[in-house]
Amino acid sequence: MANDATFESLFNALTLAARCNVRFAAEICKVIESSKAAVKAKYDAVRLETKETFMVDEKGLLDRHKCAAAMMIAVLTGLNTESLNENPRVDKTVREHVALAAGLIILVNMIKDDRENPQNARIIDFWRSNSYAVRYPETLNGSGAYTENWAAELYHARRSGRLFVLALAHELFLLEVYNRMLVNMEATQAG
Repeated sequence: MANDATFESLFNALTLAARCNVRFAAEICKVIESSKAAVKAKYDAVRLETKETFMVDEKGLLDRHKCAAAMMIAVLTGLNTESLNENPRVDKTVREHVALAAGLIILVNMIKDDRENPQNARIIDFWRSNSYAVRYPETLNGSGAYTENWAAELYHARRSGRLFVLALAHELFLLEVYNRMLVNMEATQAG
């Protein structure tokens, strides 16, 4: 189980992100705050199920992509957004956007905490120079579309009961690989 300080840090970051980037920030912050216990319980359940189902050594640690994916599923299934549903101007994928933010916060923080890997210093510097914003691949229909498409995918997967931790972990892994590729391209161009 992740410790309380980790969860507190995550929820503080989500609340800060909601205040900075969303029109209905106050309402979303209330939803995040009121859902803490449910999200923590869901995370512990998803994490345990992932270990029991997919790991040879159930006592071992999940990799960062599975941890982030488990948190995304916990947010998707534990965040109580009923109060937001009453407002037709609130995007129906708000829960999914919060889940994306949670997964990326976990991923970035776990990379920052993995000081044993010297390759992490370069990606951390890259993200730091971009206000810790993870970069997304270009899509055919313009900027911002990647997260909108990903949120739509999560929305339909959640509604149809098809959230799968390994698929989300793989998407997060590929996003990390893409960002590492950008770091290497930047270094090649500079050098």
